[in-house]
This record gives sequence, C-alpha cells and structure tokens, in this order.
Amino acid sequence: MKEELKKELKKLCFESKENKTNYYSLKDIKVSLIDYTINPYKSMFNMSLMTWGNIAEKWSLASPQLRFEVVKKVLEKKALPLALEAPYFVFLIENVSRASFDQIARARIGVVFAAKGYKDNFLNSLGFCFPNCIDNKWELAQLVSEVVEKCKEVYCELQKYVPNWAARCVIPHYSQYSYMLGITYKALQELCSKRMQTTEMEDTVATAWLLRERVKEKFPLLAEYLRPMCDILKKDTTLMVNGFYEELGIPHISDNRQPGFENYTGEVLFKEPCTNIKIIEKELKIKIPKPNEWKDFTWETLEKQDKILFETQ
Repeated sequence: MKEELKKELKKLCFESKENKTNYYSLKDIKVSLIDYTINPYKSMFNMSLMTWGNIAEKWSLASPQLRFEVVKKVLEKKALPLALEAPYFVFLIENVSRASFDQIARARIGVVFAAKGYKDNFLNSLGFCFPNCIDNKWELAQLVSEVVEKCKEVYCELQKYVPNWAARCVIPHYSQYSYMLGITYKALQELCSKRMQTTEMEDTVATAWLLRERVKEKFPLLAEYLRPMCDILKKDTTLMVNGFYEELGIPHISDNRQPGFENYTGEVLFKEPCTNIKIIEKELKIKIPKPNEWKDFTWETLEKQDKILFETQ
C-alpha cells in the first residue's frame, strides 16, 4: 500500500488515548440503512415462481398488480418461503450498550456482524449508556457515573503494566457500542419478532423497532411484516420466552399487548414489563403500531415508493 494511503488508513482508525467518557441514553441510539437490495420485490417474485412453468424470468412478463399479489402471498407465508431470503440489508447501529449487542448477535442464519474489537483497540474514550430508569434519577445516575469513571481510571492505569486485552477486564457491560449488521429479510423478520417484544431490555427493543423504521422509509410493504411475535401469534408470549417459568418464575410481567397472561399466578420478580413501549416511542420519536393498526396493503393502498418498484421492469 502506498505511504499516503497508509496515513489515510491510520487516520480513519485512530483512537484517542485521552481518558474521557461521554454518556448516552435511549434518544442517542442511531440505526442507519447503508446498503440494500435496490428492488427486493423483483427477486422475491421470480424466486417464488421459479419452481413452476417453462419460463424462468417471469417478472418482465407479469403485470404490476400480479407482481404485488404474488409478493404479498410470500410475505403472508402462503407461498414458498425461500424468496424471503433474497432481499438483503446492511445496517449501522450506534450508541447502544455492549449488553444489547450481545442479545442482537444471537441471530445466526442469514446474518453477519462487523463490530469493534476490544482486544487491541484502546478504550480510553469509550462512552457509557444509561438505562432510562437510571438516566431519569439523578442520584442513581451520579452513583453509576462515579463507578464508571473509576473503572476507566483503573483501565488506563492497568495499560501501563499489562496488555490492553487484560486491562479491559474492568470495562462495564453497558459501555457504548456500535456495530454493523448484514441480514436477509427472512432473518430480519425472525430477529424483529423476538427483539421487538417488551420482554427484552430497552435498547435491544429500541434497535429492533428502529431497524423496522429504516426499512419502512424505503419499502413500507416489507416493513409491515416486521412484527413482534405476540402480534404474529395473536397471543401473549411472556411465558413462552421465559424458560422454566413454572419452576423459576419470570423476571417481568407482560405488557398485555395480547391476551393470555392474565391467568398466570406464578412468581414475578418485577411488577412491570422489562421495557416500556411508551418510553421507546417518546425517546426515539417514532410511532409503534398497536396490534390492531397493522396495515393490510392492497394494490390501491400501496405506498408510492413501493408501487414504483412493482411497475419497474
């Protein structure tokens, strides 16, 4: 590599060794859609119909309305599901906790992650994410910030004596984190169905709903089928996602978004949902559909940006 390019690369990857800590809350979470399939409907249409007929490429011979109806069947799981894996998205997620990343990163098939390494990077200027329930209570926020600052101080001191990977043993799990997510549409459906539910921690839930928001800006039809599992099943899933609930109880009550939890009489540690959806809406400035507000698009009601794609050869 040429010397000027090496300098440019080093500048891009530079990390300050200054010990400073910026603090983040829910409102600071950012999700950006940085790459995507230009017309996901074309590949979904052709793949779903590939198994039938003598004509391989059918999109160019079909009317826009037929294209829409076939894709809608795929989205409603009334056609071969393989077409759901054709659309692909790359997102940049910023200013969430490392704990949240660990939950999102449990997604497997159809998913790839690119994240900041903690082994060799200096974390002196690493930020910290406040949970909303602490961010809004000055005394608790002050107590936590004192601990965080002490951890960073010890981290910087340890660097004088041990390798960076060892010094990071004192870094808090709620440190600010950013990463990239490459994902197929089918995998995105699976991820959102689990992580949109308020049984999850708040910046995980926030990330899932913001993923939907970014898709919605480009493809409203696809976004309409990114829903929490409880809405897909039309029943409460609180017990379903808490293994051994009969023996161990559950950490949080249901948000009662769907019926089914009212008869549970077992042990509950906290008498409120893990995440408050109203706080998510307020802090992110987004509208989260209620269970009865999901749209059932027709050709006549389809959003303009989607209709243009169905009309494109």
